[in-house]
Amino acid sequence: MNTKLYEGARVTVLGLGLHGGGIETVRYLHRHGAQITVTDLRSEEQLAPSLRRIEGMADRVVLGLHNEEDIVDSDFVVKNPAVPRSAPILKSARQVRTDISLFFEAWSGLCIAVTGSKGKSTVSSMIHYALLQTDPRARLGGNITVSPLSFVDEISTDTPVVLELSSFQLGDLRFAAESGAAVRFRPQVAIITNIYHDHQDYYRGSMEAYVRDKERIFETMPDDGTLILGSSDSWAARFESRASVRVLRAGAIVPEDSTDTVPTPLQQNRTIAVAALKSIGFDADATQELLVGFRGIEHRFEEVCSTGRVTVINDSAATVPEACAAAVRSAGIDTVLIAGGTDKMLDVSPFREIAQRCRHLVLLKGSATSRVQNLLGPEGLSYHGPFESLEDALNEAVQLVNRSNCSRLLFSPGCASFELFENEFDRGRQFKKLVEAVRADLE
Repeated sequence: MNTKLYEGARVTVLGLGLHGGGIETVRYLHRHGAQITVTDLRSEEQLAPSLRRIEGMADRVVLGLHNEEDIVDSDFVVKNPAVPRSAPILKSARQVRTDISLFFEAWSGLCIAVTGSKGKSTVSSMIHYALLQTDPRARLGGNITVSPLSFVDEISTDTPVVLELSSFQLGDLRFAAESGAAVRFRPQVAIITNIYHDHQDYYRGSMEAYVRDKERIFETMPDDGTLILGSSDSWAARFESRASVRVLRAGAIVPEDSTDTVPTPLQQNRTIAVAALKSIGFDADATQELLVGFRGIEHRFEEVCSTGRVTVINDSAATVPEACAAAVRSAGIDTVLIAGGTDKMLDVSPFREIAQRCRHLVLLKGSATSRVQNLLGPEGLSYHGPFESLEDALNEAVQLVNRSNCSRLLFSPGCASFELFENEFDRGRQFKKLVEAVRADLE
C-alpha cells in the first residue's frame, strides 16, 4: 500500500509501551506521513528497547508525564490499551483511536475475532495454524503481542486475518467510536471462549463492565456473521439473547462437581476452533486433519517434559482461579500443583475445589496467596508453603511427587504474576528453566 493515509496529520501516541502495540503504531503512522508525538509516563531507561525501535520516526518524544497541549494540538490520539479510558488527559482529545481501529480503517476482509477470559490465544493460534495450510497469506495479530499494523500494508482484502482481542482492546473500540472515530470493526466470525472473573482491579470490581467490553466483539457483526460461544453458563445465555447473528455453542460442557478427569484445555479449544473453521466453509473431517499437528502454545497447559514416570506441565498463563481449576480437572487427582501469586481483586473460592482435586497443593507467596490461605485454613484444607521463591516451591513439589509417587507436576498459578515476575510469560519461562535443573530428580 503506497497511499499515505495520514499525510500531515498531527497524531499523539499515548503510551508507547513495551509489548509492541505502540511501537507498531508509530512505525505505521510514520510510513503514512503523520507528524507524531509519543508520550509515556515511564522513563527513558524503562522504555529504552521500544525507543530504539522507533528511532527517527517520531517528531517529539515526551517521557515521564502527559502534557495536555500534546493532546489538544493533535488531530487524534492513539490510545494504548494500558491507558485507562477514565484518564483525565483523554477528555482533551478531539478524537481517540487505537491500533485496532487504525487497522480496520485500512483493511476490510475476512476477520475471525476471538476473545474470552482464557483460551483465546490458543483458539486464535489454532485457527491461524489451520488457515495457513490452505492459504499461506493468513495472518494472526492482536493481543497475542502482534499488532495488525505490523502487516496491514502487506495484505489484501482476500487475506484471512485472525485477531485475538482483550476486553481492553474491545472496550477501546467502543470508546473510539464514541469519540467520533469511524470504527469499521465487522468480524465475520466472533468467538467468546468463556467468561471468568478477571481484571477486576481495572474494572473496579464490576463484572458487568468487564462483560460489556467483551460484548463489543459481536455488536457490529454483519447480518450473515456467526458468533461462537465456548461455554454454556449464564454469560453465554446472555450473549445468545443479545446477539443479532447466528449463534453456535461449542466446547466441552463439564459439571464443576464432576470427579472425572475432563478434556484438556487444548482439546476443548480444538472443539471451538473446529466450529469456527466450519462456519467459514471448511469440511468437518478436513478441519480435524488440518489441526492434527497443532501442539498448543507456550505457557498454556504446555507439556515441559515427560520422564516416563512424571509429566511436568507449564500453565503459567492461568492467571485466574477458574483457569487453574480447569487445569486441575484436566490433570486429574494424581497431581502435585504449584499455585499462588498476585491479587487482582478476584474471587479465590475456586481454590476450595482446587485443593480437593489435587494430591498436594504447593503455594508460592503473593498477595492473592494470603487470601487463599485464609480460605483454606479454616476449612481444614491442606497446603504446603507458601514459599518465598518459585525455585523453593518447585523443590518442594518435586519431593512431594517422589514421596507420593504422583504422575503429574502442574504449574498453574491461578493468580497474576507481578510481585515476583515481569508477567506470566516471564514466570513460565523461569519455571521451565528451573525444571531443567531438577529433571534428573524426576526420572
